Amino acid sequence: MVLEDSTIDMVNESHTLGGFSQSVELLEFSQIRQQVASYARTLMGQDGAHALAPARDLLEIATRQQETTESRQFLEQGGSLEFGPQEDFQEYVQRALLGGLLRGEELYPIHDLAKASGYDRSNLSRHEELPLLSSYAENIPDLSSLQRAIRAAISPAGEVLDDASPSLRELRQESRRIQHNLNEVMERSLRRFQRQELVQEAIITQRNGRFVLLIKAEMRPRVAGIVHDVSDSGATVFIEPMAAVEQGNRWREARLAEEREVERVLRQLSSLVGEAGHDLLLTLDLLSRLDLGMAKGRYSISLKATPPWVTGGVPGDEAQERSLRLTGARHPLLTGDVVPVSLDLGTEFSVMLITGPNAGGKTVTLKTVGLLALMAHAGLHVPAEEAHFPLLDGVYADIGDQQSIEQALSTFSSHVQNLLSIMRQATPSSLVLVDELGTSTDPEEGSALASAILGHFQSLGPLVVATTHHRGVARYVQETPGMINASVDLDPQTLGPTYRVTLGLPGRSYALTIAARLGLPPEVIEQARMSMSPVERDTESLLG
Repeated sequence: MVLEDSTIDMVNESHTLGGFSQSVELLEFSQIRQQVASYARTLMGQDGAHALAPARDLLEIATRQQETTESRQFLEQGGSLEFGPQEDFQEYVQRALLGGLLRGEELYPIHDLAKASGYDRSNLSRHEELPLLSSYAENIPDLSSLQRAIRAAISPAGEVLDDASPSLRELRQESRRIQHNLNEVMERSLRRFQRQELVQEAIITQRNGRFVLLIKAEMRPRVAGIVHDVSDSGATVFIEPMAAVEQGNRWREARLAEEREVERVLRQLSSLVGEAGHDLLLTLDLLSRLDLGMAKGRYSISLKATPPWVTGGVPGDEAQERSLRLTGARHPLLTGDVVPVSLDLGTEFSVMLITGPNAGGKTVTLKTVGLLALMAHAGLHVPAEEAHFPLLDGVYADIGDQQSIEQALSTFSSHVQNLLSIMRQATPSSLVLVDELGTSTDPEEGSALASAILGHFQSLGPLVVATTHHRGVARYVQETPGMINASVDLDPQTLGPTYRVTLGLPGRSYALTIAARLGLPPEVIEQARMSMSPVERDTESLLG
């Protein structure tokens, strides 16, 4: 299998966001990206995780899901991959492609990258049960000759080895011999000047590439030699004794010849990197894709997630194209004991209305459905016992923090504007999520408007999951074919949220129950109950 360049791009194609762009931030998909990135081992793998986006092409989604599934399987079999050090390899390779010089500390990481890619190619190519990962491995170029060339010339610390070339070995041997002779001359001069009490400090050091002694400034006239520096205080003069000048010249010439040969070796190796530049970039892309796949696999294991089904485009099979089913689904960003959500939408019903008390879990349910849809279309496994999504062209959400908005009018206006935007964009292949439909206005008008909005969305054709407090909307849904009520309840003992979704019945508000529990007089509670309309009392009776 030969991979085209387009199949190994780490940055998702621009067409993948589309109708998902608004909900990616609103549903906190960016936090999912961050969590996946934390499992990546390379900078490019992390970049790939941060660029994850829902796709709208069924083949692309299937490929991404297969990548995650095979990576998880590989990890659960005890497999591991190597990716080399954390380096900006692309910058190194691009410089070499342009004829630039790479230093030793930049070349050796490329050796490590080549070594890692060879290990991964050999490791994964044996796994015939992982066809996609094996195909990635088969396309990793053979960089063994470049690896050997760098290893023969550069140490792990990035230093050019003596054996990098025959000339370099000879030059360094000559340089060390001359430096040995120079050291002897300098030590004799130091001992002589010490006896004459001319020395500020009994050390031999270097200034401007020359060996010097530290002579007291006032004794400068008594020392024959070349001044190369003066201390900041002026008390010390750095002098190269005249007896050492000739040896110093020879040593400097030998060092310059050595430096020229070192640069020649580095240029030769840089040229080899440039010649292998496109293979190196392909290797980086493939290793980055493998790293991202392993990150997705580790994330799947951490969530105890399962691969979702995403189907669509089957001629004549409208039910399969529209089915959104979740069994035991959990919100991936919630910690602790998360009560799973199960629901079925799209086969018999295209609109689901969730009602129930505040803090009962309605908004969490909406976000769970939407976020898992984004994850499935981005090629991630989802935390659910079973998950099936239709191929979506967008997820549109109107989920706001009502407590952060002070004026009801601005809340209502924002709500309507969001809904209008969604109506203009949503298609029969979209998923629409609306929280607190019909709120922040007169209850009677809000209920009527919410019912009309649900009816309009039903005519447009997207799958819709909405929440509301209005019982009138629940009655409308109960009477409208193709719509279904669902409820989330409070625990009758603790009045804490259960987060359980029950299909078929609207939820209770528990206002009277909570008021009684908090101590309002029984006669007040009874008067409130009697003030309810007969329809409301009948609904309350129906809900128990």
